[in-house]
Amino acid sequence: MEISESLPKYISYINERGQVVDQLIDYEWLPTKCSQCKKLGHTTSSCKFVDGVVWRKKEAVTAPVAECSKHKKTASLSKPVQTPSAQTQSKEEDESQPEKLPKDQGFNIMSWNVRGLNKRNKQLSIVDICKLNKICIGALLETKIKGERIKEVMSSSFMGWDFYSILSLEGRILLIWKASYVKIEVIKDHVQFLHCQIWIWATGQSFCLTVVYGSNQLEARRVLWFELSALTFPVKPWLIVGDFNAVFDSADRIGGKVISIKEHQDGNKHIFSKLDRVFFNEDWLDSFPNVSAIANWEVVSDHCAIVLKHIPVQKEGLRPF
Repeated sequence: MEISESLPKYISYINERGQVVDQLIDYEWLPTKCSQCKKLGHTTSSCKFVDGVVWRKKEAVTAPVAECSKHKKTASLSKPVQTPSAQTQSKEEDESQPEKLPKDQGFNIMSWNVRGLNKRNKQLSIVDICKLNKICIGALLETKIKGERIKEVMSSSFMGWDFYSILSLEGRILLIWKASYVKIEVIKDHVQFLHCQIWIWATGQSFCLTVVYGSNQLEARRVLWFELSALTFPVKPWLIVGDFNAVFDSADRIGGKVISIKEHQDGNKHIFSKLDRVFFNEDWLDSFPNVSAIANWEVVSDHCAIVLKHIPVQKEGLRPF
């Protein structure tokens, strides 16, 4: 097949009972593709093959005025007059509306330490990556944006996304989601984590999500472990994502400088590097069995974007001829 062609979404095979089954394909990694020029290796925001947009001043269009007299009632137009600019605006508003999540499509979650979100090009690149991976919920860490700047970034670059961030989380954790796909209710926020409950509109399922951005200070991380152990759960399925700033084994670091005794420690263990992780309990796995966690390397941050892809379980059956 040509590299520019769309990749197949499923393959058909005959199982041991002689039934034809369609199996969805889950790609571990796909190259970035521009939605404008259809070329690989860059996003729409950095595309050099599309001519720039020329802005022109709108021309005022005056609708005809119906004549009236003392003996006649004021006439009204039979059809509303719509100017070309109004038609274009109406079309753009329709396209900006978020799509409904089909019942047979899984929901995807992304956790990513973006290392700053103030630059416009970086914002648009992250939006393109969310579209490419069909993200419904995004946990953006170390955004470095605060105050009214958060609203400006969301309204200009992340149109169609809802978000949550308060004073204690500003610059550290920014949670974004598609309101037409999921509903989110915050249970507890802390300077190092955000704990919430999520409902999926298409399936009616619910689970708890905890987004963590751990401190690089030992004493502060001890507070994090204590607070996590004291969380409450309205439902049993629990998913934890984020950057803990801690490791579990020396094998978590490959290469780099030799570990020195001066590095911070949690008990008797060294912190070798900052790592992003995903944890879940058995209840979450029972509710969402077809889930894979993929670490995608993207050029806009030195951290990998962790994408959780959920594929609904397909029912087997005879395929009609």
